[in-house]
Parts: sequence; structure tokens; C-alpha cells
Amino acid sequence: MSRKIADQVGALEKGVREIDRTNPDVRIEQNGKDELDMLAGAFNRMASELQKSENEPEMNVAGLRENELRLRLVVRASHEMIWEADESGDSEWSDTL
Repeated sequence: MSRKIADQVGALEKGVREIDRTNPDVRIEQNGKDELDMLAGAFNRMASELQKSENEPEMNVAGLRENELRLRLVVRASHEMIWEADESGDSEWSDTL
């Protein structure tokens, strides 16, 4: 029993060190339903949330860059387009008269 507790605490300690080294991919194995397994589950949820929050800015930056490229293409080609606005203010473009 004490060996199991020592192993679980050691795994949690190792996981904390990995998170500290900016490795949010680390997860702790859960083998039961005792307090240490519940703590491991809480650790895994925390690591997942940390991983999501770290990935969001990268995805937002990538999305912004993609939108910037699209806008640049539209601006470069806008001298060749005819812009029309409907009554609601929505705009459309056409490349023909």
C-alpha cells in the first residue's frame, strides 16, 4: 500500500516538473478511485486546460494572418472590382458591369 502511494506521489511530482518545463502534454495515469487518483484526475484536467490556453493564441495568430492575407488580396484587386451596397448596408463586389 505504501509503495502505491509513493509511486502515485512520485508520478504527480514528475508531472508537476514537466509542466514547469513547459510540457503541457504530460498526463498522470489513474488506476483507481482513491484520493490520489482523484488528485491525478484534477492534475490531468489542469494540464488539458493549460494546453488549450497555450494553443489558442497560436490558433488566433494563424487565423489573423490568414485573414490578413485575404484582405491584402482583396485590397490589391479592389481597383478592378465594382463594390455595391444593398439597403441593409451589406456590400458585395463584382468584376463585371
